[in-house]
Amino acid sequence: LRISLPEPLELPSGANQKVTRAEDGRLDVVITASDGGEVASDLRAKSLEPDATMDSDHPAIVLQAKSFVERFKDPAARAEAIRLWVHENLAKELATHIPSASGVLARRVGDCTEHTWLFVALCRAAGLPARPVYGLMYLGDSQPSFGYHAWAEVALEGRWHVLDPTWNEAVADATHLRLGSGVHDVA
Repeated sequence: LRISLPEPLELPSGANQKVTRAEDGRLDVVITASDGGEVASDLRAKSLEPDATMDSDHPAIVLQAKSFVERFKDPAARAEAIRLWVHENLAKELATHIPSASGVLARRVGDCTEHTWLFVALCRAAGLPARPVYGLMYLGDSQPSFGYHAWAEVALEGRWHVLDPTWNEAVADATHLRLGSGVHDVA
């Protein structure tokens, strides 16, 4: 992609999104469907903590996560089961009024933000470091434009595994343009 942003705005560059500034001042962005890079120890710890939105310590979240922990011992299998469960158990509707993952779990409805919050909270409650990612997603060639989107990363074997519980992508495809992450930086 070649895009223009007003300075000093920048896009994050990482393992699956390389950003360079062209001579004309625009940004060249190369996105790949690959892992999000190495998990720094400080981000790993932060990505296990509950917060007001992804309230992984809420009793309902803890109870739901327990079922994944009991059935799936392998972390990758556990993350995959959580991703599938979130995708299959939430109605796909615009839901800008649900303030927390526990609220999403109770209502079982949401758009990409709610799918991401619930996935992240369930992963954290199941002992898997996870974080939300916010950005834009290419809407397709029939409507060549980008729209706001949220997806997630989960730490597996020391690397950020990028996935999309809303669109049922075990590996988020290269249409996902990262603007930022919900846990500190995207490093």
